[in-house]
Amino acid sequence: MTDNKNKILLVDDEHANLQLLQQILQDKYQLSYANSGIQAVKIANKLKPDLILLDIMMPDMDGYETCRNLKSNPATASIPVMFLSALGEEEDETFGFEVGGVDFLSKPIKPLILQARVHTQLELKKNRDDLLRQNEILQENVKLREDIDNITRHDLKAPLIGMINIPKLIMKNSGLEEKQQILLKSITKSAYRMLNMINLSLDLYKMEIGVFEYCSMPVNLAPIVWDIVEENRSLIRLKNLTINTDFGDNPDKNDNAPAVSGDELLFYSMLSNTIKNAIEASPDDEMISIRIEMGNDTKIRIRNRGEVPLEIRDRFFDKYVTKGKDGGTGLGTYSAALIAKTMGGSACLNTADSLGTEVIFTLPNRPYS
Repeated sequence: MTDNKNKILLVDDEHANLQLLQQILQDKYQLSYANSGIQAVKIANKLKPDLILLDIMMPDMDGYETCRNLKSNPATASIPVMFLSALGEEEDETFGFEVGGVDFLSKPIKPLILQARVHTQLELKKNRDDLLRQNEILQENVKLREDIDNITRHDLKAPLIGMINIPKLIMKNSGLEEKQQILLKSITKSAYRMLNMINLSLDLYKMEIGVFEYCSMPVNLAPIVWDIVEENRSLIRLKNLTINTDFGDNPDKNDNAPAVSGDELLFYSMLSNTIKNAIEASPDDEMISIRIEMGNDTKIRIRNRGEVPLEIRDRFFDKYVTKGKDGGTGLGTYSAALIAKTMGGSACLNTADSLGTEVIFTLPNRPYS
């Protein structure tokens, strides 16, 4: 049967001192003994004790040098060392901490104080070990997540390539009607969108940990907005909603809106999540407003007549926050705000009975890179 007691190595060149320590600690701990620094280093390498109680004044290798030796060896560096010594000067204690000790107890030893100090150091070591194990698990989970993302992206891409290429082959048939060609182009376009979203899935994780490489370029937001509106046309009709757009000097949906700096795919994902949320949250027979304002910054305002529940207003852009939405993950607004931040901007929320809900993205007008 395995002994689950903590292992403590007692180091002292005086046999009487080792006997005293044994009497104080033997009931609770598994003890090992060394009568010199050299022997202590050898035993520590072999047994890997949870704590070392180390005398300072020993021949050949004193306690300070023994501690230095232990701390310089990766195999024993993490073992806490508590000094026990008749030396009681402040500089002795200070030097003990400088060479790597975690505690310093003056002789003669007081049993209750020793037991308390030993218990404290063992608890601290346990907590450190637990944190190290948790960190290792987190690192393994990160690697697993990356592997799963890569596999998922690969497995989903294969059928999408078919959805992209097959309509192209069919469209080479000159006998197709114009309506049929439009439908095939729509399929291809949707497949490209899905392919881009798969590519974005891992990018969102990179944004969270701050390693996403962002490059800005001029982006025309008008076609992005109208593509998103068309993708949600069925729900818009079902709720009898009106979509009102204002793209500054180019209000016509067929004209180009002013170019803004950013990434087209990131804009699509950010606006898709937000516009879809606005459509779903809007009461029937109301209007949804999408406005782009150009100035020192670009502001994109998306407003609907619905109201965000009071209990989630302060957490609207937090991860996994959702309410009253079947199948909602709480990731849509979170990812939209994260994307805005990645592009150097921000997202904010205005909501009230008289206003409804307005999400505002503020993005810098900066040189393209």
